[in-house]
Amino acid sequence: MNIEALDWSVVIAGYWNQAILTPAGIAYRLFKKPKDTPVQVEIPLDGIAPYRVRDGSIIIMAQPKRLHIIAEPPCYENLKELANSISSINGATGNSDTSGRF
Repeated sequence: MNIEALDWSVVIAGYWNQAILTPAGIAYRLFKKPKDTPVQVEIPLDGIAPYRVRDGSIIIMAQPKRLHIIAEPPCYENLKELANSISSINGATGNSDTSGRF
């Protein structure tokens, strides 16, 4: 039986400022895009799950008590991009301390 990766993601626990982690805030602060750059936002149809902000193969879901970063599809190239995204998040929000948690 071969092992197959179905999902590669990282969850950073903490209290995340929802006022600055809007889709535009995620694009600017976490993806390092220029202000007013359009991003792909995936809205759940059931209205219960959080929205997902996508930049290429990386998806970020911001919730009050966690930041969920997903590499999709799960392959080694996207895993490297996921690791780079996590390191850029370290201190990127200015209002959330993630130092020493990786």
